[in-house]
Amino acid sequence: MRTKLVPDMYEKVRNLVKNVVASAVGDWASLTTDIWTSDAKDSYISLTLHFLNDSFEQKMVVLGCFPFNAEHSAANILKMVEENVAEYDILTFNKIGFASVNLYVWVMFTLYIIV
Repeated sequence: MRTKLVPDMYEKVRNLVKNVVASAVGDWASLTTDIWTSDAKDSYISLTLHFLNDSFEQKMVVLGCFPFNAEHSAANILKMVEENVAEYDILTFNKIGFASVNLYVWVMFTLYIIV
Protein backbone atom coordinates (compact mmCIF):
# COMPACT_ATOMS: atom_id res chain seq x y z
CA MET A 1 0.00 0.00 0.00
CA ARG A 2 2.60 2.59 1.00
CA THR A 3 4.90 1.80 -1.91
CA LYS A 4 2.25 2.15 -4.63
CA LEU A 5 -1.05 3.58 -3.37
CA VAL A 6 0.27 6.52 -1.36
CA PRO A 7 2.76 7.74 -4.01
CA ASP A 8 0.06 7.44 -6.69
CA MET A 9 -2.41 9.37 -4.53
CA TYR A 10 0.21 12.04 -3.79
CA GLU A 11 0.95 12.46 -7.50
CA LYS A 12 -2.76 12.70 -8.33
CA VAL A 13 -3.37 15.39 -5.71
CA ARG A 14 -0.21 17.29 -6.70
CA ASN A 15 -1.37 17.36 -10.34
CA LEU A 16 -4.83 18.52 -9.26
CA VAL A 17 -3.29 21.37 -7.26
CA LYS A 18 -1.09 22.32 -10.24
CA ASN A 19 -4.20 22.45 -12.46
CA VAL A 20 -6.03 24.67 -9.96
CA VAL A 21 -3.01 26.98 -9.76
CA ALA A 22 -2.86 27.07 -13.59
CA SER A 23 -6.38 28.56 -13.57
CA ALA A 24 -5.04 31.67 -11.83
CA VAL A 25 -5.17 35.02 -13.58
CA GLY A 26 -3.02 38.05 -13.10
CA ASP A 27 0.53 38.44 -11.94
CA TRP A 28 -0.02 38.35 -8.18
CA ALA A 29 -0.47 35.60 -5.62
CA SER A 30 -0.07 35.41 -1.88
CA LEU A 31 1.48 32.76 0.33
CA THR A 32 0.57 32.36 3.98
CA THR A 33 2.12 30.16 6.62
CA ASP A 34 1.02 28.94 10.01
CA ILE A 35 3.23 27.21 12.56
CA TRP A 36 2.00 25.24 15.51
CA THR A 37 3.22 22.68 18.01
CA SER A 38 1.41 19.42 18.70
CA ASP A 39 0.64 18.10 22.17
CA ALA A 40 3.64 15.82 21.66
CA LYS A 41 5.82 18.96 21.19
CA ASP A 42 6.37 18.41 17.46
CA SER A 43 6.31 21.59 15.34
CA TYR A 44 4.62 21.81 11.95
CA ILE A 45 4.24 24.49 9.31
CA SER A 46 1.55 24.79 6.66
CA LEU A 47 1.92 26.61 3.35
CA THR A 48 -1.14 28.00 1.56
CA LEU A 49 -1.36 29.81 -1.81
CA HIS A 50 -4.12 32.41 -2.40
CA PHE A 51 -5.05 33.77 -5.84
CA LEU A 52 -7.90 34.65 -8.21
CA ASN A 53 -8.97 32.14 -10.86
CA ASP A 54 -10.09 32.91 -14.43
CA SER A 55 -13.63 33.61 -13.10
CA PHE A 56 -12.14 36.07 -10.59
CA GLU A 57 -13.12 33.84 -7.69
CA GLN A 58 -10.84 33.88 -4.68
CA LYS A 59 -9.12 30.50 -4.38
CA MET A 60 -6.69 28.97 -1.95
CA VAL A 61 -4.81 25.70 -2.00
CA VAL A 62 -2.80 24.14 0.79
CA LEU A 63 0.56 23.27 -0.73
CA GLY A 64 1.65 21.24 2.22
CA CYS A 65 2.07 20.67 5.91
CA PHE A 66 5.61 19.85 6.95
CA PRO A 67 7.51 19.02 10.13
CA PHE A 68 9.31 22.21 11.18
CA ASN A 69 11.89 21.65 13.88
CA ALA A 70 13.97 24.72 13.09
CA GLU A 71 13.79 28.00 15.01
CA HIS A 72 10.65 29.88 13.92
CA SER A 73 12.61 32.74 12.37
CA ALA A 74 11.86 34.61 9.16
CA ALA A 75 14.98 33.15 7.52
CA ASN A 76 14.02 29.55 8.33
CA ILE A 77 10.42 30.02 7.20
CA LEU A 78 11.57 31.63 3.96
CA LYS A 79 13.96 28.74 3.34
CA MET A 80 11.09 26.25 3.75
CA VAL A 81 8.89 28.27 1.39
CA GLU A 82 11.60 28.46 -1.27
CA GLU A 83 12.23 24.71 -1.01
CA ASN A 84 8.57 23.89 -1.61
CA VAL A 85 7.09 26.42 -4.06
CA ALA A 86 8.88 25.13 -7.15
CA GLU A 87 7.07 21.80 -6.95
CA TYR A 88 3.74 23.47 -7.79
CA ASP A 89 4.79 25.77 -10.65
CA ILE A 90 3.76 28.90 -8.77
CA LEU A 91 6.84 30.79 -9.84
CA THR A 92 4.90 31.71 -12.98
CA PHE A 93 3.44 34.61 -10.97
CA ASN A 94 5.41 37.83 -11.40
CA LYS A 95 4.95 38.79 -7.76
CA ILE A 96 4.29 36.62 -4.72
CA GLY A 97 3.60 38.24 -1.36
CA PHE A 98 4.05 36.49 1.99
CA ALA A 99 2.27 36.69 5.32
CA SER A 100 2.61 34.75 8.54
CA VAL A 101 0.70 34.72 11.80
CA ASN A 102 3.88 35.66 13.64
CA LEU A 103 3.98 39.48 13.48
CA TYR A 104 7.78 39.69 13.29
CA VAL A 105 7.91 37.14 10.51
CA TRP A 106 5.05 38.89 8.68
CA VAL A 107 6.94 42.18 8.74
CA MET A 108 10.05 40.46 7.39
CA PHE A 109 8.12 38.72 4.60
CA THR A 110 6.38 41.88 3.44
CA LEU A 111 9.84 43.15 2.58
CA TYR A 112 10.57 40.06 0.45
CA ILE A 113 8.70 39.69 -2.81
CA ILE A 114 9.77 37.26 -5.51
CA VAL A 115 10.13 39.22 -8.74
